[in-house]
Amino acid sequence: MNLSFEKWEAAGNTFLVLRAESLSEKDRADWVVQATDQRLGIPADGVLFGRRIGASVLRVRIYNKDGKEAEISLNGLRVAAAFSMSRGQTIKEVHPVDGMRWDLESFHKTLDGGDVSISRSWRGLPSPQQVNTGIGVGWRVRGVGNPHLVIPGEHLPMGAYFRQWGSRLALHSAFPSGTNVHFVVREKEGEIQMRTWERGVGPTPSCGSGALAVATWARAQEGGQTWRCRSPGGCLTVVFGEDRAICSGPVRRLLSGEMRTEKEGRVD
Repeated sequence: MNLSFEKWEAAGNTFLVLRAESLSEKDRADWVVQATDQRLGIPADGVLFGRRIGASVLRVRIYNKDGKEAEISLNGLRVAAAFSMSRGQTIKEVHPVDGMRWDLESFHKTLDGGDVSISRSWRGLPSPQQVNTGIGVGWRVRGVGNPHLVIPGEHLPMGAYFRQWGSRLALHSAFPSGTNVHFVVREKEGEIQMRTWERGVGPTPSCGSGALAVATWARAQEGGQTWRCRSPGGCLTVVFGEDRAICSGPVRRLLSGEMRTEKEGRVD
């Protein structure tokens, strides 16, 4: 069976994007693992399956490369919206599997992608809670989709230290289903450097919902409406309005093609 796909990038995160009807839900987990395999597939952080509902609502199912379904990926939602709109579709809302509605604020199209902004209400989000991490105080941020643990410090961890603590804290007992871990350093006003160990992925150059979680933590700490969260993959901007949080950043189409799944499970 041949499956048409495109590979997109958002601030360093990469996704394979397909229409939802391309593959049945029961076959997706195994296929995702094969399709994103470093040697036999098309390396990517995850896979997006999109289906338009009605005139302007896009329903998106998000899978990490380990085959497990994620509640949300803001970079993934922005990519899915750009994928659909680049085909002439009108998209006003994007809905991930957790049911949280995100509104499309803007899409500035370029030759190979564009800049996409999506928003949702931030009213009622719980305040970040302190968590004892073993390497200092961390902050649990809820209400943004995925679970997130923010670890502030004076320097970003590197090398073996990052791998050791990232993988360990992703399985912290405070998070029964695991968590994304973000090591952060506050820089000048409104700017944060962050490095992410993503649940089900490992080290990742960027994390969209993580940028929102980090900005939510920073806002609780010192106020401020606009936060630029810089990761190795690029910069994502979070703006807190009177009642909405707007998340913005670039997206880019890298390639398109077809995959064939053989009986042995290889992806060509």
